[in-house]
Amino acid sequence: MARRYRILIRLTAFLSLVRWTHIAFIAYVQIVIGLSLHIHGSWTSTLLDPVFLAMLFSTASIVAGGSLINSFYDLERDLTTRPLRTLFEQPVAKKYGAYVATWCYGMGLLIATVFLPWHVAGGMWGFGSLLWFYSHKQLSQTDFGALIATLLAFIPMALLLWMYMPLAKPGIASVWPLAALLFLVEWRRQHERMQQVNHSENSYLQRQWTYKIGLALGVIGLALLA
Repeated sequence: MARRYRILIRLTAFLSLVRWTHIAFIAYVQIVIGLSLHIHGSWTSTLLDPVFLAMLFSTASIVAGGSLINSFYDLERDLTTRPLRTLFEQPVAKKYGAYVATWCYGMGLLIATVFLPWHVAGGMWGFGSLLWFYSHKQLSQTDFGALIATLLAFIPMALLLWMYMPLAKPGIASVWPLAALLFLVEWRRQHERMQQVNHSENSYLQRQWTYKIGLALGVIGLALLA
């Protein structure tokens, strides 16, 4: 029983370190975009398409690796902003962080190289390199940290659209104003997240959830307009 409890604690800490909610949201956006493009007619054919699934898993693996690296470097700072959560994550991050991050990166880039078109695979390598540089150099603490984080959040969606060109062209033309608005909302969310010192402040948490709900509804709007 004690061994199972330790495994459960480590698994929970690991999911927190990779920021699984962020990964789930990116996957949600990619799925909505894929379904809105009617790539293979029915939604089941689209979701079971090997290339589409490869894009989802490659993105998730690379983002998980980047989140682990970012969490490892932010441990000292996070001890003051969210001490209880950081103390819970710290043993897993120090013992397994770099090792698992390397595997996540390697798996994500391998999937991209094997299953995705060469130009999209190259884009995924660029995305992974930029995410690694952002995490390793702690760019979140610079003046342009919020902007870079926002760009990183939108790159997987842009690569998905690029993969299905020219099919995606009409949709892009019709939704770019809403997409630009969502970009600004995400930038504002990232800016507040990086400027916030006390992450337990109720007003801050409420605004963050408001931004997230607005982004989720905006993605549905993109699908309806495409």
